[in-house]
Amino acid sequence: MLGIGGKEHSEENAIQTADALNMIQPDFIRVHATGIKPESKMWEFVQEGSFALQSEEEIVIEQKLFLEKLYEMNSYYVNEHIINLLLEVRGNLRTDKLEMLSAINKFLGLPEDEKLLFIVGRRLNIFFMLDDLKKPKQYQKAQECMEKILQKNPQVDFTRLCNYVRQSQI
Repeated sequence: MLGIGGKEHSEENAIQTADALNMIQPDFIRVHATGIKPESKMWEFVQEGSFALQSEEEIVIEQKLFLEKLYEMNSYYVNEHIINLLLEVRGNLRTDKLEMLSAINKFLGLPEDEKLLFIVGRRLNIFFMLDDLKKPKQYQKAQECMEKILQKNPQVDFTRLCNYVRQSQI
């Protein structure tokens, strides 16, 4: 579960989960980003400040570390749920690991405004893959949605907004 350690334990979550899976060497690894539900005890921790939500980018950075720490074993790794940002990060760890890391690096290398546009577009089901940014109609629709969000709340906290969307899809 990406993001379950919050900002404080992100690295520890990635490394220890990878260590456990390296010992088990499962046939299939499915990852999910965390979405903290408002009625949960975890949300109380968020509200009181003892648990800091990770941004979408921070969750992707955690996923990168997790993937880097996984051995190149014969396991299929998949990001297939709607709550995951980068659906193209999937494949066999032995043969496709570099491609998966390349997709993560492609996202992390985007200009900040495009990264945020992709995040918002993905959370609103406008984008599904990074290459969707190259599709003019989808790009324009995501821009229009972003403008509406910023018009309604210029100080929007995208970390909380994205957590809200993720938790509503679980």
